[in-house]
Amino acid sequence: MVDLKEIYDHLFALEYAQGFNSYDIYDGSCLTIPGFRRMKPVRMASTYLNKFSPINLRTVLGISKRKYPHAVACMVDAFYHESASVVPEKFIREQVEWLISRSLFKTYGHHCWNGLGISIDMKGGGVNPEVPGLIGTSAVVRALCACYQQTTDPRIPKILRSVREDLTSNYFQTYSGVSFFRYKPVTLPWMFTINASAKGAALICHINLVLGEDQGLDQVQAAVSSILETQEKDGKWKYTLDLKHGRHKEQIDFHQAYIIKALLDIHSTGLLEIPLEKAIMRGITFQNEIQLLPTGALYYRYPGKYPCNIHNQLYAFYINMAGAFLDAAYEKKAALIFDWTLEHLYDPGLGFIYGSYPGVKIRIPYSRWGNAHALYLFSLLINDKLERKRVASIQKDTQYA
Repeated sequence: MVDLKEIYDHLFALEYAQGFNSYDIYDGSCLTIPGFRRMKPVRMASTYLNKFSPINLRTVLGISKRKYPHAVACMVDAFYHESASVVPEKFIREQVEWLISRSLFKTYGHHCWNGLGISIDMKGGGVNPEVPGLIGTSAVVRALCACYQQTTDPRIPKILRSVREDLTSNYFQTYSGVSFFRYKPVTLPWMFTINASAKGAALICHINLVLGEDQGLDQVQAAVSSILETQEKDGKWKYTLDLKHGRHKEQIDFHQAYIIKALLDIHSTGLLEIPLEKAIMRGITFQNEIQLLPTGALYYRYPGKYPCNIHNQLYAFYINMAGAFLDAAYEKKAALIFDWTLEHLYDPGLGFIYGSYPGVKIRIPYSRWGNAHALYLFSLLINDKLERKRVASIQKDTQYA
């Protein structure tokens, strides 16, 4: 397999050259053509057109690159796990200040974030940049945790405790005997979005680990129990469960890997007594046997194949590598996935591009969807590899002492 660190440093150089500004797959709603901006159907059409078009139409539509909190958080988190000489730490500290300034504390009374910071018009609803969510909050808080571990910034523990209190007080929900963390504070109390709940549970564990505390673990244990109970026999999870009406939504894509990664994160903290290994392995097996094609590409959203999507590829690669302590065979799957990804979705001048159709590529490097997440995941794997070598060295020294 190629050297992750070499790619890592190159991606950081590319993103730093852009000042961490980027287009986003959902920024089509931000078109600025006079008249069109005020028409919701046009904004919605632009959202989907720009998401799936192999031609970048944003310049024509007046859509500009910008910084997205989720993307910036991933890169800050990565830097504090594995620094890159091409990026000055002063610049990273500036991004930390920017992330803290984007907190919606004044509105909600607790620190929380919207990971996009833009309005998005989509079918079935959209995104309000003034409403926080677990996905964006998790990304920013993990970046602040990484910053605190390296800099001991005295402001950060208070922010982390504020987030933890918010999750346990305002996001934790029990409905019809099922306990979970709601996706957003406005999410209906019977809507269980499984991947978001998993991220919330993992975030509380991570905050506790960083601060050396054990608050909110009863809620985490209840939420994790619900996640395990809703895993299906074949290893997959639904995307959402409507606990009031029974209208559940199945969406088999990278969100499966989100759940597995959250369980891996919780497992690594050692803060829960619930055994997670079987659920993790069943989830990885489902991904590798159903979502993964023999070539190393993943279905876009099973059973739909296209466009092959960089986010799917990165997270499938990561959970196989991170889960290899459970089954060494996962590393072979990881190599298959990564080899395909480098051949089809990597451009040395751009980094990771969004996706591909048969014979046509979407050659747009959305930071939040590709390079930023690649940096975050690679930084974890590089550190994990170094930690394994360190532990092996200690064990060898002990053996022959």
